[in-house]
Amino acid sequence: MERPKPSHTRRVTREELYKMVWDKPMIRLAEEFGITGNGLAKVCDRLDVPYPPRGYWAKKEAEKPVVTLKLSPRRDGIPSAADIHPTPPKPAPSLAAEQAAATVANRIRDVAVPERNDNLHPRVQAWIAGHKKRQKERELENRNRRRDFGWASPLIPDLTERDLYRFRATSAIFYAVEKAVAQSRNRQLQAR
Repeated sequence: MERPKPSHTRRVTREELYKMVWDKPMIRLAEEFGITGNGLAKVCDRLDVPYPPRGYWAKKEAEKPVVTLKLSPRRDGIPSAADIHPTPPKPAPSLAAEQAAATVANRIRDVAVPERNDNLHPRVQAWIAGHKKRQKERELENRNRRRDFGWASPLIPDLTERDLYRFRATSAIFYAVEKAVAQSRNRQLQAR
C-alpha cells in the first residue's frame, strides 16, 4: 500500500531531527518528509546533525555493536531549525509534448546503426582520422624522448569496439538529421 506524499512544509529543530534520524532509517524518515534520503542527509549536514552511517541499521538488527554519535552544541552560523519542503510531484506530460515525442519517434524509426565502419559521415571520419594522427604524433614524441628517462607521455590507446560503435551511431544520427533537414526544406519550397 502506497502512502500519500506529504504536501506541506515541516519545521524541525536540530534536537528533533537528531532524535528522528537515530530512531528510524533515513530513507523511511525521508519518505515521511516527502524528500529523498540524500535530501534529508543534506538537511542534517546544514544543521550539523550527525546521522547513522551506512550499515548502521543492519548491524543493529543483527544485534552487533553500533556507535551512536552525540549531538554537539550548536555552533555560530548553524541554524537551530530548518523547514523541510516536500518534493513536488512531477507534472503529467502535456498533450503537445507527447505529440512532439511521437513525431520525433516516427522520424527516427528508420535510423539504424551500421554494422561496419564503411561510409561513415565525413565529420565522424575526420574525428577518427584525428585520433589516429594524435596517436602517431604521441608515438613519435615518445621515440624522440627515449633519452629523457621518465618523461614519456602516455600513449593514446586504440579505439575500442565500444568507441567505434559510438562513432557509427553518431554517424547514423548525423545522416538522419541531414535527411530530415533536406526533407523539411523540400516541403517548404513546395509550399511556396
